[in-house]
Amino acid sequence: MELYFSCLIRKRVYFRDAVTTTPDDGITVIRNLRVTFRPIMTATCSVSDLADNSPPPVTDFPIMRAESFVPHWLRIDFRGGVWSGEFGYH
Repeated sequence: MELYFSCLIRKRVYFRDAVTTTPDDGITVIRNLRVTFRPIMTATCSVSDLADNSPPPVTDFPIMRAESFVPHWLRIDFRGGVWSGEFGYH
């Protein structure tokens, strides 16, 4: 899961085959399914960065009160050979 701070806020759930975390990151749901959360922000905020749909450079976003930002729920589904997901807050 990713919460992206920039000119706008974007929520996105990624599904990756490669392991990009350490064993202490996230929660193992079942074998071969691990959930992590990463708040990030853009290095700069410019409307022109959004025009060509190329991803701007990002950096980790330091969270002072994690409980205010960590999602309260996550829904994942696998239909027609495609993973989908969403997360949110109460």
